[in-house]
Amino acid sequence: MPTDSTDSPPVRTIRPAAAERLVPTVRDVVGSPEVAVGRPEVLTGAAAMDRPVRWVHVLDGPTVEGMLSGQELVLSTGVGWPPDEELPGYVGALAHAGAAGLVLELGARYRTVPAELVDAGRELDLPLIVLHRRVRFVSITEAVHRRILAAQMQALEVRDSVHDLFTELIRTGAPADHIVHEVARLLHSPVVLEDLSHRVITCSPHGGDIASLLADWRDRSRLAHERGNTGRCVAVVEARGRRWGHLIAVQAPDFPGGADFVLSQAAVALSLDRAASHGADEWLRLSHQQLLDDVVQRRLSGVDALAHRLEATGMTVRDRHLVGVALRPHRSRDGSMKPLDAPAACDAVLAAAGTTGADVVCSQVTLDTPLLLAAVSFPRKHHDPDADVDRIAAHVVAALGVRLDLAAGAVADDVRGLLSSLDEAIELLNLTNTASKPSAGAVVRAAGQELPLLFSRLRDEPQVQEYGERVLGPLLAYDARHGTDLLQVLTAYLQSPGNRTRAAAHSHLSRSVFYQRLAVIEKLLDRSLEDGHTIAGLYSALLAHQQIGTR
Repeated sequence: MPTDSTDSPPVRTIRPAAAERLVPTVRDVVGSPEVAVGRPEVLTGAAAMDRPVRWVHVLDGPTVEGMLSGQELVLSTGVGWPPDEELPGYVGALAHAGAAGLVLELGARYRTVPAELVDAGRELDLPLIVLHRRVRFVSITEAVHRRILAAQMQALEVRDSVHDLFTELIRTGAPADHIVHEVARLLHSPVVLEDLSHRVITCSPHGGDIASLLADWRDRSRLAHERGNTGRCVAVVEARGRRWGHLIAVQAPDFPGGADFVLSQAAVALSLDRAASHGADEWLRLSHQQLLDDVVQRRLSGVDALAHRLEATGMTVRDRHLVGVALRPHRSRDGSMKPLDAPAACDAVLAAAGTTGADVVCSQVTLDTPLLLAAVSFPRKHHDPDADVDRIAAHVVAALGVRLDLAAGAVADDVRGLLSSLDEAIELLNLTNTASKPSAGAVVRAAGQELPLLFSRLRDEPQVQEYGERVLGPLLAYDARHGTDLLQVLTAYLQSPGNRTRAAAHSHLSRSVFYQRLAVIEKLLDRSLEDGHTIAGLYSALLAHQQIGTR
């Protein structure tokens, strides 16, 4: 996937007239000035007046066979028609040949419309229009054919524009989500890109309700394919004889040049994007990345919509244990952190989750620093999802061969709880760089971290910010003036207040130097570091201070 995938490439804007159809309908023709002079009256088939008219054909002969190819509006005076008792068969032949409708001009043969003709038109729901005044059939055919040809020329122009658009998208390396967005914009229809197992890779609801669009998507799409995709347009995304998925316009829209043409051009662009992607799971990563980015940035349209998106992506959320997990490379003593190999880490998480029977959505997201975020779904038969998370973590650490910080939120039973679990995992991961220093590879959980979590959630409260500054202010000012590290010494001491030897080791100072600096700290703060209330107050102030500026 190109690194500039968030940039929209410059493309040519296509604005076909919304009211201009590729071909006129029977209603359009009957409402035209050339027909209006004949005082038209619709006798049957009123509900079918929106049938398209591909051509206008004058037919006065007694037979229909071989004269029509479908979607013609037939004009006739009835002069050469068979006897009245044979008219039902004649109308049936018109309907069988696919005629859009029948226009009969009264006067040459009929003064009134034969009842047999009306009955047959009503039974077959064929539009039957009579003209009470004479008209020039040539004027009607010229006007309609002129409009059809003009619309076809417009369709060709639009097709050229569509071709240019997707050629430009291919040239600039537009990612799959942008291509799908452009299709939805052109067709004014919700558009979905799915893989061969009907998992949603990306979609554009085009202003619609994403919850309704994706509700039970995999089942609905599977059934729609089995039934021939009636009511929607589908293009297969494939290249070099290999199929990768389907591009679907849900509402099968009317578009000059054809919605099928737009989808086919987009499918070519998607095929090239897919073929050029790094790794076989690039589309799956795109799907997971978009979903988790929206979760982290709170670009959500509701919990129900999120549940449907998770299900559409392939993660079961109903009647499951749901857990949020976050991880990133372990920060070294000098504060540096190796970059995360996100694709390899995601592959490791997916492989590890598969060994426990879990579904997972996993992607790298960026907050203060890049981290890997995963939403994990365990079947309810798993009585200890925390143990399964530990197994997944151990597998990932072993697979990547690097030291990692890992955190897991509380186990949840619904999607709302999953959101909280993901937030908690992120907060706990941040705490591994502040108050808590777990061993690399161990999964941090809320148990034992309740107070750091509390201050993390209260970090934006002015009283909390003021408290940290007020209590630690003299120490912070001394470090700023003299370039000392008294705050780090206090932090090491508060992590092991009952064992000064261990605290000195954490600070990487000799015991004598460590004790000297503790004495300076006591004098600056005018507090005894032997007092339990003092230790609790300083620890709280330290937590408040550490949260300032963190996410």
